Amino acid sequence: MSIAHPPPRHTVTYTEMLALARTMTLDALLAEADVQAATVADPGEDWPGDVGRHLAAERLKAITEETTRRERLRRLTFYTARETNERYEAWRDVAKIVRERVTMIDVLERAGWPVFSSGREYHGPCPACAGEDRFVVWAQRAWCRQCRLSWDIVAATESLIPGCERFRDAIRYLAAMAGERPVSS
Repeated sequence: MSIAHPPPRHTVTYTEMLALARTMTLDALLAEADVQAATVADPGEDWPGDVGRHLAAERLKAITEETTRRERLRRLTFYTARETNERYEAWRDVAKIVRERVTMIDVLERAGWPVFSSGREYHGPCPACAGEDRFVVWAQRAWCRQCRLSWDIVAATESLIPGCERFRDAIRYLAAMAGERPVSS
């Protein structure tokens, strides 16, 4: 007696397309939906064939789910209270000012992380993989040549400064460094 297993909820093709769809712009997503819909409708025996049409249908389901999700989110944010939008705008404005006034070197020095100058850029040990001089630091970004760790000043503050693990805490800390008044909680 064999046990009947239910079919998987989603195929690998569907799952991969959904992951890709989450990274695409809406225009690219709609263009891809047109391509997949045309492939599903193509009656060709050789190409795309039954398998090609099935794969295109799976991709089209994933794209449709992603566009539906984005539409739901758009509707939710459309009806969000104006005060919430104003608070978001205020946080975003403070973050923009902070990114203009505070450099990555300032953050790393405050955290006690060693960096040394080598002309136009700075180098130091990587916080993630501990390589000697793999960590390259510019004014607003830092990047490790070995493990590919990539930070902006907010991510560096969240990772290196105790008590700044959340975005808003990091922005408050950086605002104090920049001499800017942060948004109240």
